Amino acid sequence: MKKILLIGTGGTIAGKGSEGKSSNYCSGTLSVKDIISAVKGLDKVAHFDFVQASNIDSCNMTKEIVYNIAYLIEETEKDYDGFVITHGTDTMEETAFLLNLTLKTEKPVVLTGSMRPATATSPDGPMNLYEASVLAASDRAYGKGVLVSFAEIISSARDVQKVSTFRTNAFNQRDLGALGCVYDNRVEFFNAPIKPHTISTEFNKEDIKRMPDIPIVIFGPDMDTNLLEYAIKNYKGVVIAGAGNGGYNDNWVDTIANTTIPIIRCSRIANGIISYDSRMDRKCNIICGSFPPQKSRLLLQLALSHNNDTSYIKEVFSKY
Repeated sequence: MKKILLIGTGGTIAGKGSEGKSSNYCSGTLSVKDIISAVKGLDKVAHFDFVQASNIDSCNMTKEIVYNIAYLIEETEKDYDGFVITHGTDTMEETAFLLNLTLKTEKPVVLTGSMRPATATSPDGPMNLYEASVLAASDRAYGKGVLVSFAEIISSARDVQKVSTFRTNAFNQRDLGALGCVYDNRVEFFNAPIKPHTISTEFNKEDIKRMPDIPIVIFGPDMDTNLLEYAIKNYKGVVIAGAGNGGYNDNWVDTIANTTIPIIRCSRIANGIISYDSRMDRKCNIICGSFPPQKSRLLLQLALSHNNDTSYIKEVFSKY
């Protein structure tokens, strides 16, 4: 039987509230041991050890906690066949992506959580945890990078995004489809990640400690440049969530044209890719490709932990 390390970080899956209600609850209340006890048949999937890395609302996730998780996985890799991380859904995609870029293991690392607390009438946490465990114990998940298992769907850490504030099938890969699915005790993959991840990246867990803080500035019609200018003046780089194809008005274009720090051009829109625009993409402007603003921020932070040269950062965004 496979041996899995279950790492708890809190979130809705560890939340409690009014009996039968799905909202207005307290995240990060139950321990990972409590969560396991609610999942029937888990003992037939694998042998589990567990550790409580944190017990928080995922909006309080920090790079220090993510580093500790990465450190724990790498230090115990030889002892386990796979790893499952229970996590709040609000920032699950960011933790998954950061681990996907920095972890040095080919063993399955799977994140999951829930949209309903344990005290809801029909909590989704137990089934999600069961399916994530089946995935982490599967040989088919080996070498696929960090994965997210949620509501039967397997997503890559690179492309997964939360797309609903309340539905139980709250995650998908947007235009990019899904990697596969988990049902009962079966794991089926239909696609595989092709971008560099885990052991094939230039990043590692130590880079997480060196990540500088980076703001995300959202553009709106008739906005002045005051907030943008403040961000440019006070940070080593800026991510902009623009309109449509990552667009912004002429005043913003002119302000950005005079900067010497990397500016990552993204979109407020959930789907699609950002294409080159000669009017905007001058000097230090860098297009994000298919990344949403929140993942562009993480990739920029990691890139800046290595080098602040704009040409290097352009290469990083093109590569990953």
